[in-house]
Amino acid sequence: MVPALLALADIVPMSGRQFIAAHVAGDEMMVRLGLAAGKNPGWFLTSALGVFVSAAISARVLGLPIAQIRAAAGIALSRAAGSQQTLIEGSFSKRLQSAYAAKDGVEAALLAQIGVTGPLNALTGAAGFASLYTTLDADKALDQLGETYRFTSLTLKQYPSCFCNHASIVAALDLIRLHDVQSNLIESGQIILTPLSARLVGAPFMPGDNPQVAAQFSAQYSVANVFYRRGFRIGDIEPAAVLDPGVLALASRFEVRIDQTLAGKFTPATVAVSLRDGTEHRAAVHSIPGTPEDPLSNKQVVNKAAACFASGPNALGEKRAAALISGIDSLESIVSMRDFWKF
Repeated sequence: MVPALLALADIVPMSGRQFIAAHVAGDEMMVRLGLAAGKNPGWFLTSALGVFVSAAISARVLGLPIAQIRAAAGIALSRAAGSQQTLIEGSFSKRLQSAYAAKDGVEAALLAQIGVTGPLNALTGAAGFASLYTTLDADKALDQLGETYRFTSLTLKQYPSCFCNHASIVAALDLIRLHDVQSNLIESGQIILTPLSARLVGAPFMPGDNPQVAAQFSAQYSVANVFYRRGFRIGDIEPAAVLDPGVLALASRFEVRIDQTLAGKFTPATVAVSLRDGTEHRAAVHSIPGTPEDPLSNKQVVNKAAACFASGPNALGEKRAAALISGIDSLESIVSMRDFWKF
């Protein structure tokens, strides 16, 4: 929703309050569609469903009537795509799938605005999304709509890694905190994951052509990095950091095991280490920071934002990063979103 709405803010007068309202509406629609979705054979639902959300909210921001909002969603049906294969293989195009959903949704709304029609039953028609991709439970999507917000159950990730790695990261951090485990003393280790997590992050770590993506989708790298660098920060997924011989050697000493009896998606995860002196330590994690059960503090959120804004090829300096954070905090008082970037 953020890139879609920022793009629309260039062509549609929009206050900060209106931006927030549209963002909340989009988040709520996305989460409800996600909750309604049944099991699927490998679609990446963030993009496959996200394009409908982007189209619908974009059409609403453009002030289109209901018939054209439905047309926008119908046009978006032609762009509903995205596969988990890019996650399984750890390819860079995983990042593009969400971007495609945002872009294609905005384009669908703009096409509807000039009169292009689309199928009105994009989700539930005979050849609509639910028939071809995955079932959608309308009762789950509409349950207490307008009374409660489902998007408040969203998770904000604490670490710059696939969420399937987070429980293992926390377990490794627990071993450092409780036993002061030193990386140079680790003889071998095990990472025990749920079947779903193992499918996405359990393959043997091979940096390949995309070291950053490979690191973000590897339990072996994640755990080894925590012990090697005593944490997991955004700089730890830079290619030079990923290819450090020390962390590569440590990652090779960890084995991933799948516990088929675990029904959870991301938890529990267990990390066990055997040290050179014969000592063994083990830590199991059943909850992950950033979830509704263990939300991040405002300070943690701000620190994460600052670290993100200070990284990458177009990194902001400390002063500009602070100004951007301040602008986000005062979004509700901005008269025109066109002025948002003037800092």
